[in-house]
Amino acid sequence: GLFESTLLKPLKTYYVYQAFADLRDLGGCAQCEVGGEGVYAVAATDNARSAILMTAYNDKEDAPDREICINVQKKNGADGVRVEVYLLNDEKNMELVREELFTSENFKFFVRLKNYESCLIKLA
Repeated sequence: GLFESTLLKPLKTYYVYQAFADLRDLGGCAQCEVGGEGVYAVAATDNARSAILMTAYNDKEDAPDREICINVQKKNGADGVRVEVYLLNDEKNMELVREELFTSENFKFFVRLKNYESCLIKLA
């Protein structure tokens, strides 16, 4: 479900739907390629802003953390590209955990996800 049945507090699933709504609001598809197993991603753009929603999932409880390299190629980053990373895990409810400004249009950055964690990455 989306809400706890007694107090109607949002469950973790709610925050994934909320993040997916952020992608939908951007309006357009963005290229997103994932190499390897256990990481799933979808991306969207409105040509000025972009976002990536990623989940690390493996059936094995003791699956290792994933160090994920995000390779960004953005055409309109003349003033730099602001990257915000929002994390969903046992402690965080899609909360901002990292913010950086990249001054290059083409750059790479890394995100570490544990098994069952999700993150929303916003680029503007």
